[in-house]
Amino acid sequence: VQRDLANQWGGLVRAIIEFSNQSVGLPMSYLEAGDAALSVATDPKTKIICTLFHSADDSAPFGSLLAREILKTFQECFATVDFTKVIRDKGQFAGFGSKIIDCIKNVLGSVLTNLSSRPGIDATLLVYDDGTDSISKGSLQDKISVIANYKAFLASANQTMHLKKDAPSFMSLITNEHIIYIHRVSSKASMLTLCQRKYSKTSYYGHVSQSHDLLRGVFRLLSFYT
Repeated sequence: VQRDLANQWGGLVRAIIEFSNQSVGLPMSYLEAGDAALSVATDPKTKIICTLFHSADDSAPFGSLLAREILKTFQECFATVDFTKVIRDKGQFAGFGSKIIDCIKNVLGSVLTNLSSRPGIDATLLVYDDGTDSISKGSLQDKISVIANYKAFLASANQTMHLKKDAPSFMSLITNEHIIYIHRVSSKASMLTLCQRKYSKTSYYGHVSQSHDLLRGVFRLLSFYT
């Protein structure tokens, strides 16, 4: 039954993509209906399509990132398979489900990479409270110092906010050349963004805010696997 349902959905999605190509010259990448959404990633060479059903609250950028990561990982896992030919043994893909959690985790790095490439942003970091290795992207000369200062600042903020029976969700540090924005993305991790002071905040902060929302979405999804 599940295989028949998958084939039906696969045929429908492929038909929609072909219709989109014919109508506007571009493949469909996102479809929203009420509370549900469908994100699609397609490899034009092999014609492999990854379809991801998710809540519309998760947003199109979130669905797109995850769908592309799943497609990329799938192709890496089955690099020796010739997808231009008819696949008879679909059972060979049965174990791929165990890779999904790795795909979700990889999105964390993708979000930081995209953010660090924006003008005015030198580097981005994801720092865990429990000592898990941080993820950093961009140009960062003294990662250890930045993390040490962040942890001291967070500890001080936690003490202050504790008096009000609350916890910090956003902080910022100003140095001679940078503004470091600190966003809590979960109860156990923060996103640090090192921005050049010579750039106007309006030129990059929208991207910082969106990346914060994306990381919160990833951690929310990861919570179902832990």
